[in-house]
Amino acid sequence: MPEKKDINKQYRNVYIICSLLSGLPKKTICSKCFFFIGPMPVNLDRLSLMDLYKKEHLILEKSDGIRYLLFYNSKRFSIIDRKIKSFLIFKNKNLRNKKLNFLDGELTFNLLLEKYNYLIYDAGIIAGDWRISSWDLYSRFRAVDSFLKYFYDENHFRNRFLVEKLFFYKYNLEKNFEAISINSYTKENVFLNIGIKGLFHCNKNDGVIFSPLRINYTLRTTCSTFKWKYEFENTMDLLIQKRVNKEINKKALNFSFTLASMIKKNKLFRMYKGKKLNLSLKRKNSGDYFPKNIGEFRYIQKKGSWALKKYRYDKLNPNSYRVLCNTLKIISETINRSELVDKILKFQIRKERGKCSEKYF
Repeated sequence: MPEKKDINKQYRNVYIICSLLSGLPKKTICSKCFFFIGPMPVNLDRLSLMDLYKKEHLILEKSDGIRYLLFYNSKRFSIIDRKIKSFLIFKNKNLRNKKLNFLDGELTFNLLLEKYNYLIYDAGIIAGDWRISSWDLYSRFRAVDSFLKYFYDENHFRNRFLVEKLFFYKYNLEKNFEAISINSYTKENVFLNIGIKGLFHCNKNDGVIFSPLRINYTLRTTCSTFKWKYEFENTMDLLIQKRVNKEINKKALNFSFTLASMIKKNKLFRMYKGKKLNLSLKRKNSGDYFPKNIGEFRYIQKKGSWALKKYRYDKLNPNSYRVLCNTLKIISETINRSELVDKILKFQIRKERGKCSEKYF
């Protein structure tokens, strides 16, 4: 019995969100049916440019952060990670209002102020009203504005942890790239916002998000939200498997490692094998396995191999085989920054002049 109570407490926030947004009663929702709520962006290829032309999209800068869902009911403030686990941030027992608020965003590090911020770019429930999820994206942004004003006036927070993400229209795509600069020391792209809406925000950037304007907030990925990354920033989350082959001497071990993606829940596709000499490993018997980790890898075309960018401790499973094929396709097509700006701006001019037939695509 105590184990079941702990499980119910752990998934309590997910039960409430799934029940309100799906319209199903809590009793009919089980923990085996849980999935990460919210749409995930898909890679932008040349075929997807047709959908990007025909539909209205808002442009958001793609921050290099960790995706979390925000759960707030005026007494409890918590976040939900990819593993569907809820983490309590703070409690406020003085307030009696229990209206639920559910926001979508990511946790990033502000390089300018040297603190963490939660960037909000979508909303599903505000002040207990689930109908906000059926509004268009622009209206949901305005609802987030009013929520943040009420939130800071009510709680009197000086440190602004919650920040609304800036959005641009298609004809302002070039201005979005002008706000992104390259760190000369780390060679990383950095998005800088100084003074807009009274905020001073600076975070790492790895691309652009094209979010559809006239689509409601969905529980699943609809393949209508696109992400574009820089030429060398298209990465894959792969499973790292290490195994000792043989012992060279008492201090050094030569071990082999493989990188794998997932085909099904219990099946892996091994795509790369290699060997490495590590002097820090202790003496172990042949055939010993090391812990499995998820790493974000960048593909280097000149060498024909994968280079580790960072470890992903927030994920349990690697990307699927379908995502692997799609990523390799994106790498081979390489839509660079100047080509993307040129094509989108040209189409916007054609649209204003009424020349949007198929022969102009």
